Amino acid sequence: MFIFVVNSCISMKHIYNYIIKISNELNDTFKTESGMDWYGDKDFNKDRLSNRYATVMSQPILFDGELIEEGTEVLIDPSTYYHSTHGDDDVKQYTTNTIDMQEGIYAIEPQNIVLYKQDNTWRGYMNNFLGECVTEQKEDKTIGSVIVEVGRKVKTDTYDVVYTNTFLEDHDVLKGDRLYMKPNYGVSVWILGKEHTWLRSVDVLAKTEDNEN
Repeated sequence: MFIFVVNSCISMKHIYNYIIKISNELNDTFKTESGMDWYGDKDFNKDRLSNRYATVMSQPILFDGELIEEGTEVLIDPSTYYHSTHGDDDVKQYTTNTIDMQEGIYAIEPQNIVLYKQDNTWRGYMNNFLGECVTEQKEDKTIGSVIVEVGRKVKTDTYDVVYTNTFLEDHDVLKGDRLYMKPNYGVSVWILGKEHTWLRSVDVLAKTEDNEN
């Protein structure tokens, strides 16, 4: 990382990574899809309580891909700032991305920026995009008249695109299109209480001809 001083103002630049700023690491509550706020234990609900929203402070010096402008709001992989504690005194071990934890300033690899906001609309960055998993309803399993397994919704490896990216758009994949993905890929992301899945273009297997939405 480089630190430049211009007109008495400090400007930080990283060779390969973006520098971002977050307001806080973990929230006290998480929102459900119905709009209710629930308090959660930060040791057991880290995924739901993590603040995924950040602001780009500076661009990487060396990067040959699409650059996000400074001041842009982004949605990130929160493992960037997941610290750990060890020892009897719970000594905090900072991530290698940490620049100033008190100020909420971190370096982040470009591929760990999931979405960025352009013209007030979220877009997937690089290979990243968000999808909504398509579920199937499994019927009750019975033996005679006895239910031995209650029917339930199960997730599939098929997703409807929620926020696309430039690569997908260049290959005629738009919001709402249904894609087949490699099995067991994807990370859960919650936006306004609704669960989506963070996916990558490289894991797309095919696009369906007709969506049954």
